[in-house]
Amino acid sequence: MSMLVEPPPMTAGERSRGDSSSGSSTTEPIAARVKRYSATINASVSKRQLSKLKLAVHEEAKEAFENTEFDVALEGFAHAVALNDAAGPDPDFRSALCYNIASCLHFMHDLELAKAASPPPPA
Repeated sequence: MSMLVEPPPMTAGERSRGDSSSGSSTTEPIAARVKRYSATINASVSKRQLSKLKLAVHEEAKEAFENTEFDVALEGFAHAVALNDAAGPDPDFRSALCYNIASCLHFMHDLELAKAASPPPPA
């Protein structure tokens, strides 16, 4: 069973800025993807469960990357960033995820987004 999920729909404001209404446009900023995934995380889920889920999502994203499914991998890595931030941030793991996101974007030929692939840390 796949742990990867589609991000929630974009808001009207996100769509008005020219982002795809499907929620997974390559041009969508990574920080916006992470923010939408973060909004779906239930506050009652324990940090331990979130940590396990983050690792499972990360593994699926790595598998997608290895299979050259870069769009699927990109979503998985963005989801893992949101889970990492909610689970009690691990800065080293987050850095690795940001590197993986940039690699996906590189292979998807979106070098501008790849250069800016590091979503801001949680507040």
